[in-house]
Amino acid sequence: MIFGRISDAGFGRIAQTLESNYLRVFRGVGPRGAKDLKSSDDGMLGSGVYFYDHPYDARSYSSPGGGILYGKVPEEKAIVNGNVILVENPEDVIIEGLIPNEETFSVKQINEFLGEDFSR
Repeated sequence: MIFGRISDAGFGRIAQTLESNYLRVFRGVGPRGAKDLKSSDDGMLGSGVYFYDHPYDARSYSSPGGGILYGKVPEEKAIVNGNVILVENPEDVIIEGLIPNEETFSVKQINEFLGEDFSR
């Protein structure tokens, strides 16, 4: 899996259009979490991999050497509770990339990286 700026590869905006049956997901990770999605056995919604629906919420869970993992998941494979999204099987998540920690200090930086507006 290759992480980094998709725009650096000449693809432009990462999410021109998400298929209507997919949810965008974000997860704060460290160096190990960026390489492998691990399920939690005892989360508040049950076992699986936890995500957020907004990159700024996920940012608080990132650690040095990591960042915000972003991708999408089919709606039917997600359990949504407020801004938390649980995916029981990590293989159901389509990972699109990683926003490095140093580019997550403000919503403006996140917006510029993703080419979308995540202002609240």
